[in-house]
Amino acid sequence: MVTLDDILSLTAASGERLFTNAEAETLAALHVSALDDLPLTPGHAAAWLGIGRSTLRAWTAAGRVPTMRLPGRTLYRLGDLRAVERPRIGNPTWISGRPRARSVSGPRSDRGGGERKEHTHEASDRGQR
Repeated sequence: MVTLDDILSLTAASGERLFTNAEAETLAALHVSALDDLPLTPGHAAAWLGIGRSTLRAWTAAGRVPTMRLPGRTLYRLGDLRAVERPRIGNPTWISGRPRARSVSGPRSDRGGGERKEHTHEASDRGQR
């Protein structure tokens, strides 16, 4: 059985306690048999992983993080979070699960976007004549 001390010993990726005393007491009252079965809210799950909530939503949508769905609520099992594969830094394909399209055009100046063109009023002058 998971105790209040077990729950209070959990830390976020930042090293801070994951739960307040009141939150830990509420979770202890659930009488969870193993720490890995502990349900976490999206905010707590993101903090435990050391990522933002929007990143957690993207990983969830991509199927990288399993969830427990309840009516109007999404929760994460601590054990599932422990098993989440961590992305390599600078690998955006990890989030979506598929390669992103790369631009094959040349540098910005080759696309006509690098140089500013002078704006002339010829068109508006012609329209007034």
